[in-house]
Amino acid sequence: MSVDRLTIEASALSRRYGRRWVVRRIDARFEPGTLSLFVGPNGAGKTTLFRLLAGTLRATEGEVLIREADTDRDLEAAEVRRYLALLGHEPGCYAELSGPENLKLFAGLYGQPDDEKTLEQVLDRVGLGGVGIRPTSAYSRGMLQRLGLARLIVQDARIWLMDEPTTGLDEAGRALLRDVLAEDRERGRTLVAITHDVASFGDGLDQVHRLERGRLVGGAS
Repeated sequence: MSVDRLTIEASALSRRYGRRWVVRRIDARFEPGTLSLFVGPNGAGKTTLFRLLAGTLRATEGEVLIREADTDRDLEAAEVRRYLALLGHEPGCYAELSGPENLKLFAGLYGQPDDEKTLEQVLDRVGLGGVGIRPTSAYSRGMLQRLGLARLIVQDARIWLMDEPTTGLDEAGRALLRDVLAEDRERGRTLVAITHDVASFGDGLDQVHRLERGRLVGGAS
């Protein structure tokens, strides 16, 4: 069964290490066709929150629910893995492979088209057209971040979770990121980013949640 529109909801989401609460009672809901940010300084708990939302870290209290927007049906774990795409602080590419080879590998893993023409179009979209066969170990940090964005596009998931997606990008790269996010927001994806750099996302934001010492400060702006 194909799912087109998904919401992601955090309810009293909390994580403790020992006696210290790193994330405490986060409540938030994100709808299809929206771009939302969690912002805050270093040490605010942003990366821990990203891992909780992504399901790669178990919550001490609370939960994250991903639902089909049109029926309010909660997705099973296998469906979540299919429909949720992650861009972590590190792009997660294989250093010995070229950009096109990395992209072909990931497309195959997610059961997406991996023909040369399709992958070239994705690389062109993120400004990596014509990168050739050199390994990604020779890429700049900005090029790696663009390749991570290409992975999101190739996976074609309905929810994108991104941890500091502007890392390493120059102004042209940040403008490209804004364009990609605007296009995919219009396609109905649910987009959530963790960042300290809200200005780089421009004006096309639906929610901005401010995180300090693991707690939300004020309401969403």
